[in-house]
Amino acid sequence: MNQKNEHIVGSSFLHDSSILHVTGEANYLDDIFNREDTLHAAIVLSKHPNAKILNIDYSEALKINGVIRVLTSNDIPGNNKIGPIIHDEPALADKNISYLGQPVAIVIAKSHKIANQATSKVKLLVEVFDPIFDLEDAHNKKSYVVPEMKILRGNPKKMFEKAENVLSGELKIGGQDHFYLEGQIACAIPNDDGSYTIWSSTQHPTEVQHGVANILGLPSSKIESKVRRLGGGFGGKESQPTIYASLAAL
Repeated sequence: MNQKNEHIVGSSFLHDSSILHVTGEANYLDDIFNREDTLHAAIVLSKHPNAKILNIDYSEALKINGVIRVLTSNDIPGNNKIGPIIHDEPALADKNISYLGQPVAIVIAKSHKIANQATSKVKLLVEVFDPIFDLEDAHNKKSYVVPEMKILRGNPKKMFEKAENVLSGELKIGGQDHFYLEGQIACAIPNDDGSYTIWSSTQHPTEVQHGVANILGLPSSKIESKVRRLGGGFGGKESQPTIYASLAAL
C-alpha cells in the first residue's frame, strides 16, 4: 500500500466487477459459447413431497425426435450421494422421494427446448405418503433432516429450578431464501484423457469437484472445476450447484 492510499477507512472503492455488472457486459455461464456437439439436459422433477418410486417409464420420451437418452439413478457409475456435510442427499432420487421438485431423472436432447418438452412424457409410478409440514409433527414422529444434536454446558435443569424467575414461550421463524442473480446452470466437457472440465455457477468450486467425482466414480484429480463469476448467490450457491454439475457430468 503506497502513501496515497493509506486512508482506507471511510473511503469508497469500486468492486472489481462493478462496471461489468452495471453495464451488463459481465459474461455469465449461459453466455459461454457452446461447442457444436453440445447436448442439453432437463430434469424430471417429482410432483409429490413424500413418495416411494415404483417405476419410471420414459419410453414415450425416447420417441421424440431429438431426444438422445434418459438417465435415472441406475445410470450413476459412482456413489449417488452429494450432501456437502452429511453425505445422504442423492443427485437423483433412487427409491424414496423426500421433497416436492426432487430430481428423479434427466432427459438429454439436441436442444434445451426438446429436453424440456420431453420431461412431461416421463411417467413416474409412485406410492404416495402423507407429507409432514409441521415442525412439531416432525418432532413427535422423530422425522429429522439431520441427526439430533445437543449443545450442553453444566446442568440447565438444576439452574432453572434455582432461578428466581423463569420465562417460557415459543418463537417461530419462517424460512426464506434469496433469489439468485444467476440461475442454477452447469456445463460439463469430457476431455480426451478421461478427465472432465466442469463449468458451474457455484460459490464453492472445490465442493463441485468432489461431488462430480463422487457421482462419476473418479478421483478428484480427474475433475477440473471452474466458475465464471462469483457473488449474488447469498450462500445458496455453495451446495445446491453440485446437483446440477453432477447431472451435467453424468
